[in-house]
Amino acid sequence: MRLDIFEELTTGEDERVLRVGESDICAVVDWRDGVTEITEAILDFLPSGFLSTEAVSPYEIRIHAGDREARVIKLQDQKQEPFINELNKLINPEFEMRQFRPFDGDCIALLVRPTSWWSEVTIQNPELVDRYFLTTERLAAYWSKSYLARFFSKP
Repeated sequence: MRLDIFEELTTGEDERVLRVGESDICAVVDWRDGVTEITEAILDFLPSGFLSTEAVSPYEIRIHAGDREARVIKLQDQKQEPFINELNKLINPEFEMRQFRPFDGDCIALLVRPTSWWSEVTIQNPELVDRYFLTTERLAAYWSKSYLARFFSKP
């Protein structure tokens, strides 16, 4: 059964809304996951061969997305959220991922869809997109704040 994400979200029923954040619909990243686990979770939602990675050193990874030139990302002291944002930039312009906001806690649920899909649903359902999804750029900016700043702000 193919789930209509926005049909589920418009119901407002907690169980149906949370269903969108499950691992068969979103790439679910645990707070302990490293670069390899994050990349593997996202690979499941991209066409075969679209994204590949190669360790350059213990502190660098080379990522190749689509037909573009590979890019090396430095990992030293890299938190998950900035890495997820970098990965999102690499899969763009073909694909985009956003955090599914209700699925929060020890895991981050990332909905990976074609960029054209995000453009279409943002036009059709801007309030639902704003309510339920957070761009990776905002996610990374939010988590780069200190604990006190995060406590008094909303992503």
